Amino acid sequence: MSVGWGCDEGYTEIDGVCYYQFDLDVLQQFVINSGDSIHPGMDQNEDGIIEPYEYGYQNWEDGRLIYLSWDNGSIYGSIPENIGDLTYLKFLDLWGGNLNGEFPVSVCDLINIEYFTLEGDFTGEIPECIGNLNNLYSLYISGTYMNGVIPNSIGNLINLQRLFICRTEIGGEIPESLSNLINLERLGLYNNHLTGEIPSLIWDLTDLSRLYLDNNQLIGEIPSEIGNLINLEVLYLSGNQLTGEIQTEIGNLINLTSLNLSSNQFVGVIPSEIGNLTNLTTLYLSQNQLTGEIPSLIWDLTDLRRLQLDENQLIGEISSFIGNLIYLYELSLGHNQLTGEIPETICSIYQNVPSWGTFNISNNQLCPPYPECIVEYVGEQDTSECVECPDNIEGDFNFDGSVNVIDILILVDMILTYEYDICNDMNLDDSINIIDVLIVIDIILNN
Repeated sequence: MSVGWGCDEGYTEIDGVCYYQFDLDVLQQFVINSGDSIHPGMDQNEDGIIEPYEYGYQNWEDGRLIYLSWDNGSIYGSIPENIGDLTYLKFLDLWGGNLNGEFPVSVCDLINIEYFTLEGDFTGEIPECIGNLNNLYSLYISGTYMNGVIPNSIGNLINLQRLFICRTEIGGEIPESLSNLINLERLGLYNNHLTGEIPSLIWDLTDLSRLYLDNNQLIGEIPSEIGNLINLEVLYLSGNQLTGEIQTEIGNLINLTSLNLSSNQFVGVIPSEIGNLTNLTTLYLSQNQLTGEIPSLIWDLTDLRRLQLDENQLIGEISSFIGNLIYLYELSLGHNQLTGEIPETICSIYQNVPSWGTFNISNNQLCPPYPECIVEYVGEQDTSECVECPDNIEGDFNFDGSVNVIDILILVDMILTYEYDICNDMNLDDSINIIDVLIVIDIILNN
């Protein structure tokens, strides 16, 4: 780079250090493009001029720029067309600034780039030549007005570990070539306009720990191969038009902490295998067309903080084991067809819900009397099918003011004649049987 006490051709000496002039030229163009909006705090020597080597956070190696980033919000203007001259650059962070303009194709000349983030009011399309940047291990493009499609050449970036293209105007289908990215650990394609089905080979990317495909226009069913992604910790597929049933193989994803399948068109029952996901803290299945009862094993997911099953067609009763979920601060079971009485154990949840939390069980068919702790928060309920039992002594079925052998005989007669009365069902198991008799005997013996 230098000979004797001077700099090699193409380099410029500043304060005894040699800098490659083309790299300085790119930085100077950044300064020019920022105009009057440039942050005065960058003036390190306080001479009133922002020099290229003062702009942003920089690391140099042998006179070449290898690292460039800025404080959040401190970069303005457009990306210089000559940015491709930074051929030794490894880390480029254009996140959180006030950038605009068209995405420059010359970015494709950053042949040594390993980490690239881009956010701002950019337009244009992701160029096909981005597939030339085969040293990339992390690519973030977010919060732009860029459109077009995700280029197939993305599949050439086989060293990628993190790929996020989100919050853009990009549409089209997810390219099959993404299945080439066998080292991918995090994939985020959320808040775009993506269409079509999720490529089947995505389910073979077994190193994935986080998969975000939410808020697009994706269609089709989720195959059983989803169970291959055993390293997944976060799975967000919400806000699409996905159909079919939730596959039982989802129970293989035992490392999941967050599962969001809400706002789709899933049908069928909630698979009981979700109970295998003992690390779950977030479970969102709301706004689908799910039927059947809430699987009992869900009440064993004691790490849950957020549970949203609202706006489905779920039936059955709320289990008393809901009280196991003591860390819950979001509970949404509203707009279903849940019946029966609300267990008192729900109070152990409600008392822990902060003011900013969520508690919604409204618009079901839940019957009074309601637990005192939530009586003001049950919302609207359809009680037309509710049976109101007489306010008598527990176990006093003939209303003579005491629990005695006559009440036992009433139960025995109901058992022999296969009759059922919910008001005589001591343990609310939907049948009159010997257990109810034993409960009444216990009441007699203890009185």
